[in-house]
Formats: sequence, structure tokens, C-alpha cells
Amino acid sequence: MWARRSEVRAERDKRRNFKQTPPASDLHQNYKLIVYINVEQNLQNLFKKAIYQPESRLPGDIFSLIELKKAKITKIKKFGYLGLSILSLSGSVFSIWGLIEQSTQLGFFKYLSLAFSDGGIIATYWKEYTLSLVDSLPVASLGMSLFLLFVLFISIRGISYQFKNKILIA
Repeated sequence: MWARRSEVRAERDKRRNFKQTPPASDLHQNYKLIVYINVEQNLQNLFKKAIYQPESRLPGDIFSLIELKKAKITKIKKFGYLGLSILSLSGSVFSIWGLIEQSTQLGFFKYLSLAFSDGGIIATYWKEYTLSLVDSLPVASLGMSLFLLFVLFISIRGISYQFKNKILIA
């Protein structure tokens, strides 16, 4: 009887300590099965321990983390759009000022005033008039002014969207 108990204890110890390599005579399918059973039991014990941990805090933590990240992104976008609108507004002011200055130097306003003063001459010489009008147009300054105004309107739209989202979230 005592011999049988010691064999059972030895088998049990062998099952518990599955990291030990068995003797060469014992290396067969049963050892792999014992290791598999021990690993499965260890995993079951780990999952049982994990079940008893409090989970009620987890969804709240995840939701608050998502809200913090959204608030941070909204803040970055808001200040980014605000800075972009200030830069494009100041650039637009200088660009429009340069556009008006170049238009007066090239005589664009003189050609334009001719259209309102004498319609008969324009009807007769409309090709030459349009070519002269296009030639006196400062294209680079006009393009830069329109681009900066476009960026200004896009950034204002972005700012209003960010403020609207902040109001809806809060």
C-alpha cells in the first residue's frame, strides 16, 4: 500500500512539474498527453482568476480615454485652423494690396473704365479690347489672392465645424 502511494505521488509530482524532462525510458505519447493536460489546467486556472477581476470599470475607462483623445484632436484641429486662418487673412490683406497696386500700374482700371464710358468703341474693337484687358491683368497677384482667400474660407469652415463639435460634445 505504501509503495502504491509513493508511485501515485511520484506521478502527481511529475504531472505538476511538466517542465522537467522525463527519463529516456518514459519519453512516449503519455508524457505529451500529461504535459498537454497540465497546460490546459493551468490555462483554465488563469481564465478562472481573470473572471473574478472587476470588469465594471473597463468600459468607463475605455470611453473616457476615447473622449480624451477626441478632445485632444479637436483642440489641435481648432488651433491649427485658427492659426491657418490668421496667416491666410494677413496674407490675403497684403496680396490684395499688391493686386490693387499692380492693377493701377498696368492700367487695368483705365481699360475697365473704358467699357463703361463708350460702348460703341468696344463693340467695334472687342478683340483688341479683351486682349488689352487680359494683358493688363496681374495674373500672379490675382492667383495668389484667390488662393489665400480660398484657404481662409476653408479654415473658417474648419473652425466653425470644430466649435460646433465641441458644443455638441459638451
